[in-house]
Amino acid sequence: MAKLSEVKFTFATQKVLYTFEERLEQLKRYREDHGHIVVPRFAKGYGQGLGKWVQQQRVKYKLNKKGNYTTLTPERQQKLEEIGMVWSILKPAQHRAERQPWDIRYEQFLEFKRENGHT
Repeated sequence: MAKLSEVKFTFATQKVLYTFEERLEQLKRYREDHGHIVVPRFAKGYGQGLGKWVQQQRVKYKLNKKGNYTTLTPERQQKLEEIGMVWSILKPAQHRAERQPWDIRYEQFLEFKRENGHT
């Protein structure tokens, strides 16, 4: 550890904690920049862990629907819905692509590349 300390190695990072209101403002800024709030899990530039926080709100929403208590109050849920929160980002089963074995999808990939000249 002494050698790592000599080169100023960071052993732990400081986790930044945000209030719900701060996260809501970050989410509004993300929406202004991207036109939606389907935030990638590792989105950068909007506060540490915004994408993960959005995903956690979806989990809390589902738990609330099952009757479990979470910190996602009806008021917070409404605030998120007012800015366009998407609670489920998975397509319904009837709209998903049919599952195919890997080798078939690989052949489709090669065909796409031949027809379009790129991947």
